[in-house]
Amino acid sequence: MRLGIWALLVLMLAGCSDKVGYQAGMVTREVTGQVSFEEASGETPFVLVRMHGATFIKNSDGTRLTRPSARLVYPDSNGRYRVYLDDEVNRVDLYYIARGTKPAQASFERTLGVSAYQFDISLKKDAHWHKGYYIGLKPILSGYITEPRYKMPPKDQLFLGDWMSETENRLDQKAP
Repeated sequence: MRLGIWALLVLMLAGCSDKVGYQAGMVTREVTGQVSFEEASGETPFVLVRMHGATFIKNSDGTRLTRPSARLVYPDSNGRYRVYLDDEVNRVDLYYIARGTKPAQASFERTLGVSAYQFDISLKKDAHWHKGYYIGLKPILSGYITEPRYKMPPKDQLFLGDWMSETENRLDQKAP
């Protein structure tokens, strides 16, 4: 019986991407990693964490519906971050954001046999970041502030509002 469990664990972990490290364990409890920049940047990144909490409600095809929530994670001065998965969360989507860079995204499922995922990301500079900010990023971030369904903590909503205000002030100063 023990051999069967270990064989199953090896098969599950073999399916992990080479970009994603993992720690063996009972069930996924956290995602850790480091955010760096392709080119030197004075900007401080943050991680928008969108969590998908399990519910007991099923849709017509039998899959369980999820309840979204969100919060921010602030990497330390070396760019290291840690995202804890609450007990009811079965998937997290991580959005890595910093001014002047292309936002990046990664998703992780709660997995039996993996206690933690390790994911390092290098953000790439975006020469046309100002256009992408107004067209894509600002509307998305605004939704996390105004939509009550995300239950984002007030301190994170305030951070996003201040971050967007400072970003727009910087972009207005650079405009001809």
